Amino acid sequence: MTQNNPTQGNTGTGSGRLRDVVYDGIGDLLWDDANLSQSLGTVYRKVIDTASNTKRWYEGAKRPAGSASRFLRFAALGLISVAGLYPLVLTVIDGILARRSPSQQLPGLLTPAWASLAAGLAAVCYELNKISGVSSAYVRYQQTEVKVLQELHCFDFTWQLMRAAKEPTDQRDRAVKLLNVAQASVANVMSIMASETAEWALEFQQELANLDALISRAKTELDGGGKGTGTQGSGQQKST
Repeated sequence: MTQNNPTQGNTGTGSGRLRDVVYDGIGDLLWDDANLSQSLGTVYRKVIDTASNTKRWYEGAKRPAGSASRFLRFAALGLISVAGLYPLVLTVIDGILARRSPSQQLPGLLTPAWASLAAGLAAVCYELNKISGVSSAYVRYQQTEVKVLQELHCFDFTWQLMRAAKEPTDQRDRAVKLLNVAQASVANVMSIMASETAEWALEFQQELANLDALISRAKTELDGGGKGTGTQGSGQQKST
């Protein structure tokens, strides 16, 4: 399970590739009366780009996670269905063959072992889905994308409402209020990303702990089986 966050400085279309967080700054803007409007426009575009790039990253990242999640879940469902229905199919085939010829038996390949194999593969798909975290990642990405989109719309309309309101006498006071709105919006987007990353880190640690416990249990069972075999063998030698 890997986790990287979107590049904040990239204003491209976004391809969902995993990238590191990069912040290239707003730049040294001029806030005199002649450049006030242009500087506010730069800040507005920067906030929109930050939220839009973040949303595009999560939108792109959720697609492979969703595809892998669907594949593993449907594979587990299909395999467990085969494991459950296979013995019934064997019974039906055996009955048909018995009616045709009492001495005729099932072909050698049609054994109940295939049901056990299908059940085992279903368990592998289920555990792989849990350990890889693709299903939970898809849900997190979907939720985070919606939250970022909500923040994007909220900032855009708040900014436009403040611009459309009756302009105060002091243009600098109005600019400061708009900058506060921009700062709060970027802080909200960063908070959303930090929250999603914290959820991923907690889940990652839990899955590592579960994997360690699974490996330890398997080693214990193997060691116990080996000791049992050795004890049985030594007993046979003594009796001989």
